[in-house]
Amino acid sequence: MFSTTEIRWFSKELSRPVLTWFNDHCYHFDQTEARTDYYLPIENRKGIGIKLREGNIEVKHRTGVPKSAEIVENLNGLMESYIKWSFNAAEDDPLSNQIIHENKYDWIALKKTRLGFILTEKDSEVTRMELDEIVDFGCQVEYTRVETEQETWYTFGLEWFGDQQLEIPPAFLKDLLGSEQFPTDSSMGYADFILKLEPSSNF
Repeated sequence: MFSTTEIRWFSKELSRPVLTWFNDHCYHFDQTEARTDYYLPIENRKGIGIKLREGNIEVKHRTGVPKSAEIVENLNGLMESYIKWSFNAAEDDPLSNQIIHENKYDWIALKKTRLGFILTEKDSEVTRMELDEIVDFGCQVEYTRVETEQETWYTFGLEWFGDQQLEIPPAFLKDLLGSEQFPTDSSMGYADFILKLEPSSNF
């Protein structure tokens, strides 16, 4: 069990400024392997997320009320705090296999192609590291293409983790985001996002 603080935005439009930054730093959608996560939509209970991911069952529970936050000038979103649990599902578990291979029980499949990295602090300087590197604290920065059977979305997110709150230099975020200004009402977590999707959004 661990806690995170997150903020993200969803859009059907590709963010050219954000994608350009990632491409300029050698992150490309066409060179990144996609994965498919399976989400259980929970009506009338916003802030609770349950998903199957690469053999794991993950549960997220939002604590408290989302708070408005200005990440850079004129870019506002909802900052959310979560507690997360993760445990392994047996490879031969019949229910998870039915969800993944037979599209049973109304779970929603999201195919994700994620560009991202971790920011952490070393020797009093903020350093960029790869997603698979292990650090005690930091912030995961990602730009992800999210595909359902009917729709394609994009999400930009920041996720802080660990027992210290990393301070991201404002100049770094301004450089990454460029002229992008995501609408405030597009800021939400995955648990709320999947409730907005069109019905039958499974592969």
